[in-house]
Amino acid sequence: MTRLKLTRMTRSPLFLKVFVWFWLTLFAMVSVLVVTVQVFDPEIVGLRWTPVLENISLEPYGAGAAAAFELEGQTGLRRYVERVVRQKGVQLHLFNASGKDLSGFPLPRGAQRLAGYPGNGNEVEVRISFGQTLVATSVIGPGGTPYRVVLAIPRGERSVIPVFGRGWIWGTIAALLVLSVVCYCIARALTSPVISVCEAARSLADGDLSARVENPKILERRDEFSELGRDFNAMAARIESLVHAKQRLLWDISHELRSPLTRLSLALGIARRKANPEAMPAMDRIERETEQLNRLIEQLLTLARITGGTGPSLTEEVDLVTLVTSIADDADFEAGSVNRSVRLEVNGTATVIGTSELLRSAIENVVRNAVRYTAEGTAVSIFVESQPDGKTVLIRVRDHGPGVPAPELNRMFEVFYRVPETRDSHSGSGLGLAITSQAVLAHGGWVKAFDAEGGGLEVQIGLPAKPAAE
Repeated sequence: MTRLKLTRMTRSPLFLKVFVWFWLTLFAMVSVLVVTVQVFDPEIVGLRWTPVLENISLEPYGAGAAAAFELEGQTGLRRYVERVVRQKGVQLHLFNASGKDLSGFPLPRGAQRLAGYPGNGNEVEVRISFGQTLVATSVIGPGGTPYRVVLAIPRGERSVIPVFGRGWIWGTIAALLVLSVVCYCIARALTSPVISVCEAARSLADGDLSARVENPKILERRDEFSELGRDFNAMAARIESLVHAKQRLLWDISHELRSPLTRLSLALGIARRKANPEAMPAMDRIERETEQLNRLIEQLLTLARITGGTGPSLTEEVDLVTLVTSIADDADFEAGSVNRSVRLEVNGTATVIGTSELLRSAIENVVRNAVRYTAEGTAVSIFVESQPDGKTVLIRVRDHGPGVPAPELNRMFEVFYRVPETRDSHSGSGLGLAITSQAVLAHGGWVKAFDAEGGGLEVQIGLPAKPAAE
């Protein structure tokens, strides 16, 4: 099975998106609620405090207003209020015990309700709106008459800070922290099942066919996430079954065909000794086809061993320069018979951990493919380069053939796939490049094909180099 190396994310973007959107939504809902209530009924917005405020005292205001009213009536009260407005910048309103306004000035919204609140002693009532802060308390006039005094403090540095001190800042911070914790819990509850499914999907894509969503907290839920987890497990089990069935089929067919072909080769040898000269061309043709079938079966077995994980262990130190040089020499010898050649260029050392058997098969398939399709009188170029970071060895094989249509480049390494149109004049089984892809992926590398500049095809193989410390 092809192993795809997927990028692993340290934190799911979905989690961040859900967290931010929930946070913004709750914040917007609270803001809209506050604004709406403030517009339609600002008296119920804000806080009602009953303890005596330390930072402001209403007693002098109340006592002065009550004395002015009892001595000079409403006229004296209005002069007193106007003096307070000029000197202190606040609006004062005096009410009798029944809640009737005695000053005659326009009342701010909420003042009438505070005036009617049954306060006792020096208890202070506070209400905050967007425009001002209202503070009310009960006072006793010089004649022993009870009054309610309401002070309207305009919004500014004296409106909130003097009344609340710095407590409102900490209250706001605490509210934001609570809001953040709630949104975090909601976002985590929504995205943790998706993250678990993603981790299982990555394991499955990396070649672990036994990967499943195993978290019981997800599978036992009664929502779409539990259905997603169970459906993924069913899909993974089906894929595992199909891949194993495919591997068994390749293995069984290859083994079952080998025995008849072996007997066919023996019978062909006996028939050659008994046949007359006229039958020899037919015998030669049978022998070539038999050899072709043997090569095909060998390729099928190789592919089955790689995909089934029963190939040789990848623990050998392989000198790629020596290996590719040997492949290039053999390919150049064969290419000379058809007026072609193979040239090798090496840049640096190249050692990988793996198995020379699979690597030879992988690289040789690409080189022989290039020799087959390169134009007569041209040379196939092979480059072995150690990358500057020292972590990768790059092998490039470039021919001067007809090239491959761009849509077909990504399908060249599929099993039994053969490129139509441009390269159909040469027969092929569609297994060579598939073996190359599987062998390279088994070594933790990658393989890609490109249309070369100036015509032809270039195949690049990247393999992880042996660390220098080793």
